[in-house]
Amino acid sequence: MSAADRDLEGRVRRDAQTAVTALGLLIDHLSISRAGKRSLVRIAVDDDLSGLPAGDEATPVPPVTLDAVAEATARIGAALDDSDVLGQSPYVLEVTSPGTSSPLSLPRHFRRNVGRLVRLSLADDTEVTGRIVRADGSQLVIGAPADQARAAERVIPYVHIRRAGVQVEFTHAQENAHEPHDDQED
Repeated sequence: MSAADRDLEGRVRRDAQTAVTALGLLIDHLSISRAGKRSLVRIAVDDDLSGLPAGDEATPVPPVTLDAVAEATARIGAALDDSDVLGQSPYVLEVTSPGTSSPLSLPRHFRRNVGRLVRLSLADDTEVTGRIVRADGSQLVIGAPADQARAAERVIPYVHIRRAGVQVEFTHAQENAHEPHDDQED
């Protein structure tokens, strides 16, 4: 990527971040590419997690809602239209939230996915699959998947992780659907 492209992405990121900060969101990923005569601006927004209590490493975080993505799209579009960052060139704006196929590479990515099943490729060439129990700024604690015998929790520093991704589950949600809710009488 050229210096001019990095500069453009940086300026678009700054404008987009300013537009979504009040929504409690942050820019997780941004890319700009050419699509014919237009620029294609792809932005993934995520919860900035600032609303979590200090020291909370284990409370599951709900995903970014479609309403939040729609509001972010409107605000980012208005901010880009009002600025001259993209010049007079037409552009297409795509705003999404990080999906399950998004790699986990930053501590906040792991924190956002507490409770989810993940597969990790470690620096020692081993692979680990388990459920994130806790995640802080330097490491995560992973437990056994629900379909395996309970194993001891394992602490894994982020520096030991080469690749990580969320595993799509179909049975975990169904298992929980049959559990009584606190507001239901038995």
